[in-house]
Amino acid sequence: MADNENRIGGGGYVGAALILFDVLLFAGAGAAALAWRPAAAVMVAGLAGVIGVHLLVGVAGYRTVMQRPWPKVPPLQDDDD
Repeated sequence: MADNENRIGGGGYVGAALILFDVLLFAGAGAAALAWRPAAAVMVAGLAGVIGVHLLVGVAGYRTVMQRPWPKVPPLQDDDD
């Protein structure tokens, strides 16, 4: 979108959060390959963060779209007649 006013999710903050959680996810995977026991907790934290950010952006986008004015269109004709 060209309009910054129509952007959903806060722009750069969402990208920064996703990068942070991706780093946690992949760092945990790398640490698990080195047999570091707490690596699973790091991976779960990264995965939960990624899912959480996607859910928050989805909810924010849904609320933004649903608050727009509805178009004025005539009702559909009944085809059962």
